[in-house]
Amino acid sequence: MTSKNLCFKLMREDIKRRGWTIALTVLGLLFTTVIPTAIKCGELTDLTVQDSPVIKYMQQSVVKLLKTGSMAAVFLIVASVLWAVSGFHYLHNNKKVDFYHSIPVRRRQLFLAIYVNGILVPAVIYLAVLLISVGIALQAGVSIKLIGILPIQGYVLHLLYYSLLYTTTVVAMMLTGNVVIALMGTTVFCSYGPAVVALTLGYFNAWFHTFSLSAGQERKWILAMWNTSPLGNYIGSIGDFNSGMWYIHRLAGVLIITILLAGLSYALYRLRPSEAAGKAMAFSCSRMPVKVLIVIPVSVAFGIFFYLLRSNLTWLVFGSLCGCVLCHCLMEIIYHFDFRRLFSNKIHLACCMAVSLMLAFAGYFDWYGYDSWLPEASDVKSAAISMRDTDEWVTYGQIASMPRGDGGIRFYWSYKNKTNYCFENMSLTDISQAMELADRGVREDERIRKNESSGDYLRTNCTVQFCMKNGKQVYRSYSLPLDEELKQMYASIHDNPEYKQGAYPVMKQTGGETGSVQVQQYGKRMDVDLDEAGRSRLLEAYQREWLALTAKTRGEELPVGIIRFGTKQEEQFWKEYQADKEGKSFSYDLMDNCYYPIYPSFSETLGILKDAGITFMKLDENTISAISLDHYPIYDDTGRNGEMVLVHEGQRIFCEEKNDIKNLAPALWYREYYNMGLGFYRMNLDFDTGISVYFKDSDHPASFYLDLNKLSPEMARHYGFRLINTGE
Repeated sequence: MTSKNLCFKLMREDIKRRGWTIALTVLGLLFTTVIPTAIKCGELTDLTVQDSPVIKYMQQSVVKLLKTGSMAAVFLIVASVLWAVSGFHYLHNNKKVDFYHSIPVRRRQLFLAIYVNGILVPAVIYLAVLLISVGIALQAGVSIKLIGILPIQGYVLHLLYYSLLYTTTVVAMMLTGNVVIALMGTTVFCSYGPAVVALTLGYFNAWFHTFSLSAGQERKWILAMWNTSPLGNYIGSIGDFNSGMWYIHRLAGVLIITILLAGLSYALYRLRPSEAAGKAMAFSCSRMPVKVLIVIPVSVAFGIFFYLLRSNLTWLVFGSLCGCVLCHCLMEIIYHFDFRRLFSNKIHLACCMAVSLMLAFAGYFDWYGYDSWLPEASDVKSAAISMRDTDEWVTYGQIASMPRGDGGIRFYWSYKNKTNYCFENMSLTDISQAMELADRGVREDERIRKNESSGDYLRTNCTVQFCMKNGKQVYRSYSLPLDEELKQMYASIHDNPEYKQGAYPVMKQTGGETGSVQVQQYGKRMDVDLDEAGRSRLLEAYQREWLALTAKTRGEELPVGIIRFGTKQEEQFWKEYQADKEGKSFSYDLMDNCYYPIYPSFSETLGILKDAGITFMKLDENTISAISLDHYPIYDDTGRNGEMVLVHEGQRIFCEEKNDIKNLAPALWYREYYNMGLGFYRMNLDFDTGISVYFKDSDHPASFYLDLNKLSPEMARHYGFRLINTGE
């Protein structure tokens, strides 16, 4: 009982000593909680409109302020450091240490009184401030039902993370003998984990040329950055709580870690020598580990930075050594508070330099064998392939909705990464094509490391996923030149039905999911009037013909139009939008997604569309009334001192004669279909000419390209085209 009374007396005395800390905490929480709530509630009471979305939105804003308290969270982060430093700063002063340790009380009671005050007093102040804020909200008309237990949940969240950050700072105070060094230690504790995780990821990206991550792995790396820091975890938890997620297990983990850190801080307090006051580090045995853990990552980061500047081994070595020496010397100066001691512990410096260089060389020369790795075919269950710069017109994702700022709803298209979609939906049981692609990628990487690929200006990335029989998934991304070998390889991959099933979302769609069909030709949109059975029949026909479509056909044929199979979900959202345009908005590009090309060889698809009243026009003199050729002026920096010189005069040629239209029509390529076919790379397009085509049944012209390969040199010159390949 006497011990308990003594502890309470010590707590009272500590509170008296820290009056300025309490006052600052009260002011800070008032300005970050009560006043913002009062301002929001004032705006709410000033509104004269009743039962409007604006009223609901304003009430939700007040509740969100009470729930999350983002501004209060920022202040609590500062307060956690303030209370820890103000409580234990006496440990960093020789005279104060002698005074406090001469008091006839146990050190355990002294530590407990100061430590508990650092949590209890801010907790009481924040609770009082929060209750005042809730009272203001209730007086402004926000119902208690709408508020619910959200402020209580927010209070528990903030208090637990405040305690974690406060205890972390206390540990830093125990490990150091100087307040400035303690603050630096707190910064290291809060940032070291995310920094090392980010550096590791940067190391992989810098040295492993074939390094690739799936969407799930990317999320794990991001979570690792957040979870390796108490501050980062706090910010992440606030974001999750603001999104409506409440993780009891995470808060329980925070409580357990706080208790463990509190035990560690007390143990350090008991072991801490009194003469540590004024020194940089309270324990001499902690100097070397801390120094090594900081110097080596800094050295690796310096090496990568200088290498990225010049891509040279010499600069890599210079950066690694420079970072190591600078960081090591700075740490020694901090440890000894003496500039003359910067080269103390040369053995430590030599060891850090050796480790840093080994890490740099291991990445540069791929001693890990990461980029040269190829799986054994017998160990692979299936594979998936995603090739950049091919079929970039394909839309991935789905329709989604989100609340608007005024309380309404906005419908939009939630896009998904192409590679992630392919890896989730593709399963190539015949892995020979993936193995062949990986083998080519490994050989190309060897050329890149030997600087033998400098002439390959046009390159693309191909990412491969290997699903191993042991359940592991391995990802590799290869940089390959766009040569004939790769085009033939892609043609073989493209013609694989399993590839198409996983690369094109239309192949996964069913007739029961399809609610509408639209087609477009040269900018003209047409709705296809079919019942559910007809839509299903059309979708199945298109899927069959798309599955049978070869790369050779796509390289030779031009699409006659494009088709879109809208889902019933999209139709429902569209109906909701039409019924309430004031409360809902529709993203402008929502209905322009998910179009697929229709080729002339798609006879079954074209037949069903024809029966539904949809026909596609041909580009000839019977459908085109005129073609406008706008040749832009072309300048080149071939003059003296790099002056711009006119090398081709601009002119406009307007072709209305049937013979001219007959000559130009076979070479026309509709701009929006560019890249939809696989033959675009075989075209000789003149991008310095604007081509507008006027149709007989439309008042609006359409924009086209023109393939000069389909015109004779004489005809091209006649229509004012500049033949670059012949120097004309």
